[in-house]
Amino acid sequence: MGRVWSGLVWGQPLALAIVAVAALYVNDTLAAIYLTATILTLLGGLALRDASSVQRKLQALTSFTLAGTAIIHFWKWRGLATDPASSWIDAGAFVTAALFLVFAGRSLPLRANSLLGDPHKPK
Repeated sequence: MGRVWSGLVWGQPLALAIVAVAALYVNDTLAAIYLTATILTLLGGLALRDASSVQRKLQALTSFTLAGTAIIHFWKWRGLATDPASSWIDAGAFVTAALFLVFAGRSLPLRANSLLGDPHKPK
């Protein structure tokens, strides 16, 4: 259950980052892309051995996808952006990507029962 939970929780930022990349190129089918990415992260969660591994891998993938989104956005709209906030948004995406990468390097498992405690841990 923990692997599916980690796949669902940490798959959402990845799915949204994938949709952000797709939105730069297509206008339709964004909902289908989001649902496909979500389903794939859930299946990936089932394929991996433990929840912390699922969490770290999805956080790292999210980090690289967010950084890619910022790079693609900057490259596509370079010199054309009339909104001065555009560069700040790209910078914010890079900072968020860096934070996801830092979190991916740490071992902080997120569990569905984290509020109730770990039933496998002796008291």
